[in-house]
Amino acid sequence: MSEHGDHILTGSRFMKSAPMDHPIRVAYKTHLGNIRRNRPSWDLLAAAYAVRGLCGPFALSGAHRLEFDVESGTHRWLPSKTGPPCRYLAPAMDDEGMAKYLEDMLIDGM
Repeated sequence: MSEHGDHILTGSRFMKSAPMDHPIRVAYKTHLGNIRRNRPSWDLLAAAYAVRGLCGPFALSGAHRLEFDVESGTHRWLPSKTGPPCRYLAPAMDDEGMAKYLEDMLIDGM
């Protein structure tokens, strides 16, 4: 899911809503330094899936295999019809919708 987290940016809307002493606000402020900035949401995506599972806005891919290129140090998911199926989790909405969903979770939890 991390490749999706790169493009799902959160933080600034939550920062404007949260009390000054809220621990998540303090973490964002420490990391970002400015309430108008956002950051990638890999951790929030993982936490949302851990809490809501596939009941949240997530989709499970079809069968794939993970291919690792030793020379470049990169990997990629390729469709697979043989061998044990591996799957990955992906947001089932666009990046802006997912960012709103994640920040709504944070704000509703205050």
